[in-house]
This record gives sequence, structure tokens and C-alpha cells, in this order.
Amino acid sequence: IDDAEKSAIRNQLPTANLVHEIQYLPFLYKLYGRDFREKMYGHYNILFYDPADSYLTLFNDRFGYLPLYYYDHHEYFMFASKIESILQSGIMTSIHIDPVSVSEYLLFHYTVSDHTYIQGIHTFSHAIAYTFSPGQVLKENYWEPSEFFGFSPLGRQASLDEIDLALDRSIRQII
Repeated sequence: IDDAEKSAIRNQLPTANLVHEIQYLPFLYKLYGRDFREKMYGHYNILFYDPADSYLTLFNDRFGYLPLYYYDHHEYFMFASKIESILQSGIMTSIHIDPVSVSEYLLFHYTVSDHTYIQGIHTFSHAIAYTFSPGQVLKENYWEPSEFFGFSPLGRQASLDEIDLALDRSIRQII
């Protein structure tokens, strides 16, 4: 939370002794409502509950620095910072290796999708928020890196053209 936001909160609550960043979260929520997460920076995974609205949100930081895993089943939504926690819950009836993740690892030495090596368990990508309210689950991407850099991402064909051009330049330098 930047210093200007902290100062604004301290001015509204002069008697509050706010020492740690996490103590500001309820006040940010009160000031900005559900958009409060856009006022935060750094790396974090946060579960926030508003009992007045029966609103629960689970979200991670803008670049997805800290891992957050989830298992989304028609009856359950389980999340944890480690895959082992989800596996130890006993809720998954069977555990299978995910062929997509294995293929990605063999090709790129890295998983590029939101898959994990366990089928059904996925990772949060950057700036993802799950919002749970009575009878509704909403998944949204609340921020894009292009906002940080001030430009719009290229379309599919323009991206492929740029990759082709960069590859051509690299090969010409080698030859």
C-alpha cells in the first residue's frame, strides 16, 4: 500500500495504531469497496471476507509471485499455497498425472499453463480474483501487465509476426 493511501487512512483514523500493512486492508476496503485490491502492490495471496455483504474474495498479487493452487470441483473449491495440502485433504477421489504439464515441461523445461503435474489442480496466474457470494462464483483478471507499461498488447497475428521477425533477425546474426 503506497504512502499516500496510508496517510489518507491515518488522517481519517487519527487514534488508530496501524503498524503493519495488513492492518490497512479493512480500511482500504471501506474506502474503495471491491476495487481495494487495485491499490495494493508487492507479493501476496489474500482471502478477504465481508460479512455484511456475504462476500468472500481470494486473490493474488499482480504478477502472481507467490504460488496459489486450487482444486475446483462441482461441490468444492479448495485452495492452498502447497499442492500437498490439497492432496492431504482427501477430497480428491483419484490422483492422476497431468499430461499437459508433463508435455510442457518436456518441451520448455517449465509449465506455461495454469496446469500442475496433478490433474485437476491448477495455479492462479497473475492478478486473478475469485469472488464468492451466495449462489455465485466469479473468476476475474483484475489487472493486466499492459496497464503497468502503458501499452495495449498485440493481437494474435501481430504477435506472431513480431515473433517471426525477431527469430529472423536472430538467425541472420548467427549466420
